[in-house]
Amino acid sequence: MSYEDKFFQIGKINEINIEIGETEWKELLENVSDKKYSSCNITINGEKLSNVGIRAKGGSSLDDVKAMGDSDRYSFMLKFDKYTEGQTYNGLTKLSLNNNLGDATQMKDAIAYDMCRYIDLEAPLCNYVKISLNNEYFGCYLAVEPVDNDFCQRNYGDINSSVYKPFHNLSYTGDDESDYDGITEDTVIEGDKDSLKKVITALESVDSGKDIEAYVDIDNVMKYLAIQTMVVNLDGLTGQNEHNYFLTEKRGKISLIPWDYNLAWGGYMDFGEDEMFGEDAFGGETEDFEDIDESEWEAKWEEWYNNLSDEEKQRLDEAEEAAIAAMPSMVVNFPIDTPFTCNLYDRSFFMKLLENTDYKAKYYGYLSKLSSEYVKGGKLDRTIETIMQEIGSITGTEKNAFFNNDEFKEGVSVLNQVIKRHSDSILGQIGGVIPSTWEGQEAEPDKLINCDDIDILKMGGT
Repeated sequence: MSYEDKFFQIGKINEINIEIGETEWKELLENVSDKKYSSCNITINGEKLSNVGIRAKGGSSLDDVKAMGDSDRYSFMLKFDKYTEGQTYNGLTKLSLNNNLGDATQMKDAIAYDMCRYIDLEAPLCNYVKISLNNEYFGCYLAVEPVDNDFCQRNYGDINSSVYKPFHNLSYTGDDESDYDGITEDTVIEGDKDSLKKVITALESVDSGKDIEAYVDIDNVMKYLAIQTMVVNLDGLTGQNEHNYFLTEKRGKISLIPWDYNLAWGGYMDFGEDEMFGEDAFGGETEDFEDIDESEWEAKWEEWYNNLSDEEKQRLDEAEEAAIAAMPSMVVNFPIDTPFTCNLYDRSFFMKLLENTDYKAKYYGYLSKLSSEYVKGGKLDRTIETIMQEIGSITGTEKNAFFNNDEFKEGVSVLNQVIKRHSDSILGQIGGVIPSTWEGQEAEPDKLINCDDIDILKMGGT
């Protein structure tokens, strides 16, 4: 498995040329929601692989591009052995090509994963790639190692693992396995048939506070929580959502794998529509609309919005303005002792772990290492400089770019500023100078780091 050295070295951009017939490309674009593979030939840094599978990938991000109507800049998945058994790229079976939608900086994923590696948290490898379509420049993408068998082999060796991509908050709600369908509905690797029972046992151990370390990889989970707090990714467990992470079960112990940070550091915003108008704001229960794509959602949103009274529209507009105005300070001063924007009861798995003084000390230690060493010690600056040397001259120059080159560079400047102030706030919270809970920050706002000069929208977002 030599793909790590050959492809995933930040600082040296890769080049991929996708050779695909006009008919096959047209069919792929017309049926992106089906996520069906088409055949193509791939040349990676001069090495050609024939008959490779390619398809669009993504959830809401795919729907967002589709809703644009005139964009072909989807994220893609390459599967090297889809049509040729055993074919790999230096041991790699699949490769994710991310369009970095919503991230004007094009760096959030790369920096987040680099932070993971700095504290030895298993995370996907990534690097940038200059993509050509039939020898014509298509765009600068971030290539990411999928979390699958190759990932497990690279990180865990021959250990028999189960890997899930959950939509679940990890709360223990009893022993009925049907209550945990959100964990198993997207099973990446099924290690053994009793794996879910072992996961439930682990969740119960945290709920009860008994024998936790027999069932939970505490070091891993505290590293994961530190990363989440460091990058403030509200499009996941840090926010209202319950996705964008992987859960592994190995020999009866669970651990977490970070995933998907293009909307970190304030890129995902919740304007509070549900709180103002109820969870059925769009005329039905949430689950009734799970399979509606983005283009239909926009029509439904427009219909719903047009039916609001003038007073309701004003409330919504004011909520949006307030959320945007509050976001810089919220990201910079994100409270490390209550690091979630949802009801804390819904994150009881993490909050109960933080009640343990030893576990909390581990968590603080990783936050301090990231803030004082990675950020203030210069690793962040070196990483940004390396990425700029790699992609700074080409990002935003493609015809299908979401952001132009000037917007990219401006976004990077703001991101650098936000991360450094956030690190100052984290160290202040650890030292007791800055309040470390939502309640404490609301009571003493004068102790927070000022962010009036930060325009967080320059980093992109939703």
